[in-house]
Amino acid sequence: MKRYVIRPNSIAGYVVKLGPRLCRTLLLLFILFQALTFALECIFAQPIVAEWGTIEHGQWMNTYVFREEEVIFPPISGHLHLLVENGARIRQGEPVAEIINPAFNSQLDAERRKILHAVDRRLYTIQQEIAELDKDLDFYHRYLPKLGPGPAREAMRLTLNQAETRRRKLVSLKEEVLQEGRIKIAPDWQDQFRVIRASVPGVFVFGLDGGEFIGFEALQEDEKLFSGRFKDLGKEFLPKTEDRVEEVKPVGKIVTGAKLRLVFQVPKELEPLTPETGERSRVCLENKEFTLTFMGTSFNQTSLFWIYEDETFSPEFLEKRVFKSYLIYKTTSGIRVPCSALDYHKEEGWRLLTATARKNKGMAPVTLIDQNDDWAIIQGVPEGTPLATKRVRF
Repeated sequence: MKRYVIRPNSIAGYVVKLGPRLCRTLLLLFILFQALTFALECIFAQPIVAEWGTIEHGQWMNTYVFREEEVIFPPISGHLHLLVENGARIRQGEPVAEIINPAFNSQLDAERRKILHAVDRRLYTIQQEIAELDKDLDFYHRYLPKLGPGPAREAMRLTLNQAETRRRKLVSLKEEVLQEGRIKIAPDWQDQFRVIRASVPGVFVFGLDGGEFIGFEALQEDEKLFSGRFKDLGKEFLPKTEDRVEEVKPVGKIVTGAKLRLVFQVPKELEPLTPETGERSRVCLENKEFTLTFMGTSFNQTSLFWIYEDETFSPEFLEKRVFKSYLIYKTTSGIRVPCSALDYHKEEGWRLLTATARKNKGMAPVTLIDQNDDWAIIQGVPEGTPLATKRVRF
């Protein structure tokens, strides 16, 4: 059996000989470095003062977006040509897309295509004016019998006659425009080409995600059923520009209304901290912050929901319907101090270690307004009050 011996004059032997001494030296240097660092911090410590600041409370939560949406169904089958960008704000009556039969499209030259669009615009304008006149005529027919004999009744009858005359002229003009289209374009041009116009103002979103008909009543459903409604969203039919679309398949939607509703599923420990109606909060999503207004609550058998309103219609809230976000549900501003400078006494309450109180071997009484893990908002001392450093012991 071989035995290995470390020779004293070798490098290994030298290391073995100096090992214990080297370890003691390194340990002593480390202790001296720590002592020097502590001394420098005490001598050149930056003064800590009570200053105006803000503390925030936030939590990651499941977030659901509820929107008022008008689904767009194409009036005919054909190739789809979008006229607005996805997420664009549109006015009522604004053209959103065109649908045209590909065979019909190949037969159109530049001149006939120009006539086609001109005829369609004129026809739409006439139809809108007829629709407005129909509303006026309905009003006159309902209220004219309620008026007694006199100037008011005669004036309304005159207005009614003028409106009926105008409507007859518009119907005749509409037929002339249709006939012009049949002659200059094609006899069946309306079956081959249509312009989809916005029936309501809002934000145009291309395609569907499957949650267009989910309403607030879903919040009161069983937890399993509620979660199931949002499980497979985003897997619905999403046509592409130039795709062929059928009459029965929607091509998009218009997000209507002045606001979106964001619903946050609240953890049990936060339920007692429900904000006040009208209170502002912030939500962080994809490195962006959005300001929301708290509107109220809803609940089912197991969960509480906080309901907020958003007025920005940001793409982040239009592209998704369910996601996780960080909600900053409470913000407090005031005189801010480190929590390490505070102490709670059973009889005296909250006390603050100020530089003056340290000299007098005491602590200044304060009122605690709010706090998180690092900072506290207090009342009882003016802004700029010097505080004792964290390392001071007495």
